[in-house]
Amino acid sequence: MGAALVFLIDWNKARKLLRTWVAKDDATRILEWAARQRIGHRGFLELGGNELLGSAVRNAAPARIGFGERLDQALGRAAAIDFLKAALRASTEALLAGRSVRTVRDQIEADLVRHLERVDGTLLAAVLRQIGLAHDLVAAISRHIATLRAGQPADRKLLAVRCGAIEQKADRIALETRKEVDRLNARPTIAQLIDRAEEAVDELEQAAFIASLMPERTDPSLLTALAELCVVAMTATEVAASGVAAATDVPEGRRADSEDALSAVSRLIDAEHAADGHERATTALVFGGGFDVATSLSVLELARAIERATDRFAGFGHLLRRHIMIDLAA
Repeated sequence: MGAALVFLIDWNKARKLLRTWVAKDDATRILEWAARQRIGHRGFLELGGNELLGSAVRNAAPARIGFGERLDQALGRAAAIDFLKAALRASTEALLAGRSVRTVRDQIEADLVRHLERVDGTLLAAVLRQIGLAHDLVAAISRHIATLRAGQPADRKLLAVRCGAIEQKADRIALETRKEVDRLNARPTIAQLIDRAEEAVDELEQAAFIASLMPERTDPSLLTALAELCVVAMTATEVAASGVAAATDVPEGRRADSEDALSAVSRLIDAEHAADGHERATTALVFGGGFDVATSLSVLELARAIERATDRFAGFGHLLRRHIMIDLAA
C-alpha cells in the first residue's frame, strides 16, 4: 500500500502541469500509466517538470511549436502522449542512475525531434498516396491507348468517369493534408510537394478526358508515339514514389536512403527531358501526316497534357531535393 500511495505525492501538481501540454483526461491517463509502470512523476518534477519540457521545445522545435501551444496540437494526440510518457521514464531512470539533468534534457530533446520527424513522415505518406493515384491515371490512359492500338472497342465514357473519380480522391487527400500541415506547423516544403503532386494529377486527369475523345481509328504511328510518352510518364510517377519513400527515411540518418532520394530527383528531371522530346516528336508526326482535325487536335492536346504532368514531377523533384537537404543539414 505504501508503494502505491507514494505515487500520490504531488499528483495534482503533476496533473496540472501536464494539462498545459495535453488534454485533461490524457494528463490523468499518463499519470496512471506512470504509477502502474512504477515510474511515477516525482523524478519528472524534481528535474524541472514544465521547464524540462519548455527547454526541449525551445531548443528542438522553436519554429514548429509556438509559445503556449499544446503538444497534442503540434504532434497529434497519440504522439504527444508517447512523448510525455518517455519524458517521465527518462527523468526517473536518470535520477536512479545518478545522471545529470543536462543528459536528461538532451535525451528529451532528441525524442521530441524524432516525434516531429514522424509527423513529417506521416504527411509524406499522404504525398505518396497522391503519386499512387497519378500512377493509376497514367495506367488507365496507357490501357486505353493499347486497346485502340489493338483495334478493339474502348469504353471512352468509363475512362473519363473513372479518372474523374481518381482526381477527386486526390483532391480530397490534398485538402486534408494541407489542413494537417497547417495544424501541425509542418515544413513549407511538404505543402509545396502536395501542390506539385496535385497539379500533376490534374494534368493527367485532363489527359484522360482528352483520350476519351480521341477517334477510335487513330493512325497507328500516332498511337505508338502516345504510348511511348505514357511510358515516360509512368516512369516519372514510379521514380517520384521511390524518392518520397526514401526521403521519409533520411531523418533516421540512413545514408543509402538520402542517396536514393537524391538519385530520384535527377531521374525525374531526366524523365521530363525525355517527355519533352517525345511530345515534340508527336507534334512533328501530326503536322507532317495530314490527319483530320479531330485526330490532330486530340493527339496534340493529349501529348501536351502528359508532358505537362512530367513538368510538374520535375518541379516536384526540385522541391524534394530541398526537403532532403534540410534533413541532411540538421
